Amino acid sequence: MKTREEKVKAYFQGGGHLFRIKDIDTIRDGGTKAIYTTRDVYFVNKDESNFRYGYSDDVDNIITDENFIAYLEDRLISYTIHMENQAKYLREFTEKMTDEKIFHFV
Repeated sequence: MKTREEKVKAYFQGGGHLFRIKDIDTIRDGGTKAIYTTRDVYFVNKDESNFRYGYSDDVDNIITDENFIAYLEDRLISYTIHMENQAKYLREFTEKMTDEKIFHFV
């Protein structure tokens, strides 16, 4: 079984494109997630069992390319780290500017 790194490498060797995640939002249908990237929008169904190219639950929208999924997972990890760092920076900036400590769980 290939590692995520090997799958990501295969994604690019197969002509895959770079992108970054700009935002993740929850759609008001009860939990579908929309992943907004610099390239496209991808969806995660309500039960979080698969990535999809389109909003509908149509089987044709399910992303099955393991190499692309590995790259998307890599982008999600990178986005999470970036957002944690951004939250830390904003917390420190706000505390400095307001002289108030902001309670945080991190």
